Amino acid sequence: MSSDNALNNLELLVKELACKVKTQQDLSDLTSHLVKLTVEAALGVEMEAHLGYAKHEARGRNTGNSRNGSTPKTLKGEHGEVMIHTPRDRAGTFEPQLVQKGQTRLTNMDDQILCLYAKGLSTREIVQTFEEMYGAEVSPHADFQRHRGGDRTRQRVAESYTGRGVSDCVSGWDCH
Repeated sequence: MSSDNALNNLELLVKELACKVKTQQDLSDLTSHLVKLTVEAALGVEMEAHLGYAKHEARGRNTGNSRNGSTPKTLKGEHGEVMIHTPRDRAGTFEPQLVQKGQTRLTNMDDQILCLYAKGLSTREIVQTFEEMYGAEVSPHADFQRHRGGDRTRQRVAESYTGRGVSDCVSGWDCH
């Protein structure tokens, strides 16, 4: 199927699904489900590339490594929590890139947190800001908590996590 046909089919499907959206909650539920489907499909493609063959393909038999089910994972993002299933391989060598091992957020929230810390906000102020803006809970024991020691440490944190210094962090959120 060409990409134009796929996009046309997707547009038709979206129009059909949009007819059922009557409330903001309906939209949120649909968005969460689409995120789940998209992330799981992308992880499936990553697994296929890792193993070198498609799911259920005969040439994958007796290769020494194959699919080995999946692991449930809850991702937190802009649209709430989404439960996904991350594929596994028997050899344990699959390293997903879209949603990496140990990753629990599907946003750039971590970079935003580190940027605010690098700018001098206390952990309490960062937690409060995220609760007000996103209704999101951020642990005061997050990654930035272990970095203490004033401006020089803040500069090193900003450089190590954003690739740039504190002064390069644009006012607000944009640290990339």
